[in-house]
Amino acid sequence: MMQFLPIAVGPGALVRLKSNVAARQLPLSPMVSKRHLCVSAMEIVPLRIAILDDDQSVRLAISRLLKACHLETETFANCKELLNFLKRDVLDCLVLDLQMPGMNGIDVMRHLGQRGVVLPVVIMTAHDGPGTRETCLSAGALGYVRKPLDVETLLHAIREAMTASRPTL
Repeated sequence: MMQFLPIAVGPGALVRLKSNVAARQLPLSPMVSKRHLCVSAMEIVPLRIAILDDDQSVRLAISRLLKACHLETETFANCKELLNFLKRDVLDCLVLDLQMPGMNGIDVMRHLGQRGVVLPVVIMTAHDGPGTRETCLSAGALGYVRKPLDVETLLHAIREAMTASRPTL
């Protein structure tokens, strides 16, 4: 399986480098303006953000929002779909609903961890009660946003989660 290295390009923008492919245009506005970046034998590709929510309309809305920001998305209705996808492909970040039937967001993070999946997670919820944010962050989420989602807040949370999960060289 090919490895991807998340990097920052420009003011706060995140992309991943894929080796052994020619360079192409960097499509990450509004995080960074469109421009060409020449990297020897590497290709800059947009981040692939997973959206896991039991509500199809929410998945679709967030996917459209992130695609409008030139990010790739994959949507999942449950943890099983996500795990099946991860057997054959990679993701850069997971935007995860907290309240879902069966397995809630914290359960999903624990389940992924038990299977050795290391993935920056941003929890989203419409049920922001006392201590909810702290519970999610202490369970391993690197970001937390409230529904209804604000575009800038969501993009900032994804950027922060990716930055926090990136190892220092």
